[in-house]
Amino acid sequence: HMAHRFSLNGVWEVPVGRGRRVGSQMHPALNFLLGGWQMSAMLVLRTGNPFTIGILGDNLNTGGGYTQVPHRISEPTLPRSERTRGRFFDTNAFARPALYEIGNAGRNILIGPGARNLDGSISKQFRLNETKYFQFRAEFFNATNHPNWSNPGATLGTAAFGTITSNDNLPRVMQLGLKFLF
Repeated sequence: HMAHRFSLNGVWEVPVGRGRRVGSQMHPALNFLLGGWQMSAMLVLRTGNPFTIGILGDNLNTGGGYTQVPHRISEPTLPRSERTRGRFFDTNAFARPALYEIGNAGRNILIGPGARNLDGSISKQFRLNETKYFQFRAEFFNATNHPNWSNPGATLGTAAFGTITSNDNLPRVMQLGLKFLF
């Protein structure tokens, strides 16, 4: 499981419009357009998840069902400044064990890339009377359009070993909504 996760959520009622700090004496038609807006955001920052390095094939001749790990011959974790999508950890730190030999690498010895995400929305209620109003919403998922990378290839002997080939999130998505409440 990941070691750290930070979440921050908030809603801000923009102080513009009748009865608010800015424009408290605003004309009703102008208040209809400019007053009563609300902004909200959700920020999530987290560290990566641990993952296990495996080997290709059934080295132990057990018929499968057992995670077979390689030998760990040096420290595989690279300094943060040296990690790239093409080389997330030191692939030379592992060696395939001899046939029928159990590797010493252990499970969950590496930590995958962390993630950060910001979602937000802007909304406003356009009141027609006390019980009927329209609600407009503009929502932004992954508002910063930041890619959160998946874990790198973790199978010794494959072309993707140590390489990140995909991401865990979608690019920025925006949606607009209008609903009538009565």
